[in-house]
Amino acid sequence: MRKKLKNAWILLLTALAALFVLAGCSFGVSLESLKEDYNLTAQVTYYANGEFAKFAPNNEKEKDIYYSSNSPVFEITEESGKIQIGYEKYLFDGWYHIATDDDGKLIESGEYEYEGEIFKLYQLGEKVDFSKRIQEGEHWKIAAKWKRDIKVQVQFVYEADAEREFAIDSSAITDKDDPLFGKTSIKTGETLFFEEFDNYSKVTEKYLEGSMKKIKFSEADPCTALAYYTDPACTQLLEGDIEALPNQEEDTVIYAKFIEGKWSVVKTSDDVKSMMTNLYSGERYYLFNDIDYTGAALKPSNFGAELQGNGHTIRGLKFVVAQENTTYSIFRDIRATAIMENVSFEDVSLDINMHTQSTSHYFVCNSIADGAVVNNVSVQGKMTIAVTLEETKIENMKDGFDKALFGGFENDAAYYAQYPGGFTVVGNPAEFIEIIRNY
Repeated sequence: MRKKLKNAWILLLTALAALFVLAGCSFGVSLESLKEDYNLTAQVTYYANGEFAKFAPNNEKEKDIYYSSNSPVFEITEESGKIQIGYEKYLFDGWYHIATDDDGKLIESGEYEYEGEIFKLYQLGEKVDFSKRIQEGEHWKIAAKWKRDIKVQVQFVYEADAEREFAIDSSAITDKDDPLFGKTSIKTGETLFFEEFDNYSKVTEKYLEGSMKKIKFSEADPCTALAYYTDPACTQLLEGDIEALPNQEEDTVIYAKFIEGKWSVVKTSDDVKSMMTNLYSGERYYLFNDIDYTGAALKPSNFGAELQGNGHTIRGLKFVVAQENTTYSIFRDIRATAIMENVSFEDVSLDINMHTQSTSHYFVCNSIADGAVVNNVSVQGKMTIAVTLEETKIENMKDGFDKALFGGFENDAAYYAQYPGGFTVVGNPAEFIEIIRNY
């Protein structure tokens, strides 16, 4: 019991000594005298502005407290009153060590000007463990972390039918404040989730996507998020980060547009590459916008997937293959499971290096199986055949439908332009193929 009392007195004295220093060394005692009398050989600098300083408190932003070796570190809170860390529109989120360089200098990550005053931002490291005692010679530099007391609210939108409800699985949601807690379905106008602003007053699409992945729709009744919009009619696409306004007091509301079914949404060049390397599968692809492909050369694949182009265009696809006694074309064999609708392919290049094998090569595809759906698909591009041996025969080069022989055909563009099965090849068919003799 005596030992516990003794320890308690030590803690109290240490805290009192620290508070004397914090208060500005009253009672006519110098800082150096206090350090010597209480053996204050360690130091903690508290930065109330912390990492986020744009609208931080305007008083008592930085304080030093000195400690004796092996002392517990004082955790200043809103209740302590020693550093003013409360602010009307922000929530205090604890203390964090500030990252330092090799010379011990604080690493700054930017600055803001607010009402004529410059506030610095610091790069934060680990959260402060106040159960750890500070040792002789240590100097902790710690910053208050802030969160905006407003959020981004993400609402569900299914344009096709505002009353249509989709089944959801909320069994894993245990937080009663979660808008989907206990729900079994969702429809247009209801909230999917809330996203908190970070310490730069921003919410990025990366964080939105992370929260969206936690939403579980029924496998029997799936739907897929297409994009985020700033208006409930989903006409204004959200572009870039969501930023809180300086005097904003209400949540920001954005709208997540969904389509029925399970789809892979294609928006970027990387998405196109992923799609073109999985066309043989039963995946469903939904082209969201026009895309200029900038990735590496692809290898043609059989087409067994579904691609809904929605009137958009993919430009710049490039295929490079070495003949392996195999017939090549842009889409190779279009299988019975394939669905390809309302899409254009422009500036397609198919480069084939031929050896001595006797093999047919086509521009668009090798064949279309019964049952395949190809509707309103146009292709424009060029196939290049590089021949390395003189004895290789170049003959009977076809368009993919056993119709037009490449080389020596009639100059009749209309005859070659329309293909069966929903394909249209755009341009002069005489430009579809080029023979390069490398011997």
